[in-house]
Amino acid sequence: RRAEDEARSAAEAEAAIVAASTAAAADFHVEGLGGTLRPFQRAGVLYATTQRRCFIADEMGLGKTVQGLATMHHLGEYPFVVVCPASLKRNWYREATKWLPGKRVHILEGNAPSTDPNHYVPVL
Repeated sequence: RRAEDEARSAAEAEAAIVAASTAAAADFHVEGLGGTLRPFQRAGVLYATTQRRCFIADEMGLGKTVQGLATMHHLGEYPFVVVCPASLKRNWYREATKWLPGKRVHILEGNAPSTDPNHYVPVL
């Protein structure tokens, strides 16, 4: 009987996680962002902050970048590093400077390490 209850509880927890991962909106606010998240982005950030480990995998143009930045900001995970293809460095830089006002953002180019220890969001 106990094993059945534990299995049922685990299944219910999994179902709740799946439901949260597909939510279209959430009553969730991230203080200090340089813009307003859309309802589905708030749901994505809520899910990511709750899970702490996840992939944000949406269609192009729906704001995965800002969801990632908002998640790290909400969790207070500074400094953090963004690793992305070279073709996306400028986009991450632009979005980070817009959405994280007051945070220093730096793009690392080539093989030279940054000499400024105060960069909060290096983009590699």
